[in-house]
Amino acid sequence: MYTGLEKNAPVVVNKRGGEHSYMAFAYHLLDPVAIQELAKVMAYGEKKGYKRDNWRLLSIDDHLNHTIMHLIAYMIGDKQDNHLEHAFTRLMFALAVHKRPNFLGYADKRKKGEK
Repeated sequence: MYTGLEKNAPVVVNKRGGEHSYMAFAYHLLDPVAIQELAKVMAYGEKKGYKRDNWRLLSIDDHLNHTIMHLIAYMIGDKQDNHLEHAFTRLMFALAVHKRPNFLGYADKRKKGEK
């Protein structure tokens, strides 16, 4: 369970007296353009033919290896790919697999007969 998402999250009062559930996350600080670039890379992979959640079947080491390759390619000036965007995506994959190693996403649902 993530802090701030539970039903009994503590109530906080803002400067104007408004009450709401405590928010432990700062989503408002995320850069929407960077998140959109992440989604673009995901769409590119889907168009390329990768099955949904295929990335969850790969190891953290595989994702980190590709992350490092994209970072080095960017650093040496390679222009064949959007290397920072792909590095960001691969790092997200590695973190997601690290945080939920047994979760297969859509593949889990397919096994259970869900849509």
